[in-house]
Order: sequence, then C-alpha cells, then structure tokens
Amino acid sequence: MKFFIATDHAGVAIKPDVIAMLTAMGHEIVDLGPFSQERVDYPDFAHALCTEVLQNPQT
Repeated sequence: MKFFIATDHAGVAIKPDVIAMLTAMGHEIVDLGPFSQERVDYPDFAHALCTEVLQNPQT
C-alpha cells in the first residue's frame, strides 16, 4: 500500500521511525515534509497531504 506522510516541526524527530516501520511492512512511503525542525505551520503540510490523497484514491 502507498502511504503519504506529513508532519509539522514537532513530528520530524519521530517521522523516520514511522517511515522505517511502514517500509519494513512492505509499504511505499511518500514523505511530504517537512525535512527539518524549523518551525512550520501544520496546515500547509496537511493541505499537501490531503491533495495527494484526493488525487490518489487507491492510497
């Protein structure tokens, strides 16, 4: 299964563990960011994630 994943700056530290777990289970992961612990607004990343899910209903 294909998963899209996004967080805010507070989730960056745990995101690699989540990605590793899902990858080990055989899933495809698309990381939509963020990629640093610089403060970001979660709605920006939630919007990107929702857009991908709507465009890829099989995910």
